[in-house]
Amino acid sequence: MPATIEYREQIARADQEMHGLLEGYEKMALTKRTRRPLQVDDYQWGKVNPDLVSPTVIRALEFVAKVERPPKSYAAPILKAADRDGVTSLRRFIVKTWLPEETQHGVLLRQAAIAYGAVSEEELDRDLARIDQLDFPIGRGYTAGKATTYGWIQELITHLFYIAMRNNTQDPVLREALADLAAQEMFHSWMYDQFRERVATPGDTVEATENFLMPGHITSPELQQQSTGWARKLGFNFRRMRQTLATGIVEQAGYQGLGQVATSGLIRNDVPPPLRVVLSIADRIHNPAINGQIGRIAARIAGVKLKTAA
Repeated sequence: MPATIEYREQIARADQEMHGLLEGYEKMALTKRTRRPLQVDDYQWGKVNPDLVSPTVIRALEFVAKVERPPKSYAAPILKAADRDGVTSLRRFIVKTWLPEETQHGVLLRQAAIAYGAVSEEELDRDLARIDQLDFPIGRGYTAGKATTYGWIQELITHLFYIAMRNNTQDPVLREALADLAAQEMFHSWMYDQFRERVATPGDTVEATENFLMPGHITSPELQQQSTGWARKLGFNFRRMRQTLATGIVEQAGYQGLGQVATSGLIRNDVPPPLRVVLSIADRIHNPAINGQIGRIAARIAGVKLKTAA
């Protein structure tokens, strides 16, 4: 977006509001365990019982340990977007909150993957060293609006995946760890959404959603391909994902924006086959009027509940 006077004023207002939110969170992090980077020593790993964990969850532990590994690579394009657009509060969030917490997610999930026998320590560490050297292209050249839209979506999906994993284990140690991870991921998604609402244009939200790609496609493509099957088996809440994303998109980009996004794979995933065919056809038409109608249909299916009229 051009750095117009109006946009600079918008960024200034957003920064003031977001710095205020971050101030409260950073103070809370001094006293609440789940409001600070999680530590391996927070959990009783000597008491784990893999027999109480779904085999699918154990397989997924290796995957999430690898996906959570390179947070600095994920942070780099967001920080560039924040600096380019002058969103100082976004840099503050990434550096002081998101990056320290996500770094510990990787440490914690490495421990869990080894403790529950998902993968050997030697094999996992060898693959993590490979991941550390990867070039991560997702988000390059993004505006702050696109970067925060991406974060909003990615962290929501991660939150729901951890909830699904937790719901399929009876082991108290892993349940506690996954609940804590899910809580932090939900907070991250909420924070990204607060930024998105303040700094993203409707076009930013639509484009970032249309082009969305989970980071596992880069870090662990073979496991990423299996993750949708695991998600369905674990009871991943696709409906909540669609409702949350569709509501946010309609509130910012209207039904036409949702219609445009609804033809993408992200929203189209796990919808009834006949509607999937309709959306695939609409994807090739790119007609605003049709997009508006598709958006209204998609909103009804997703259960969109608007705070204001779209």
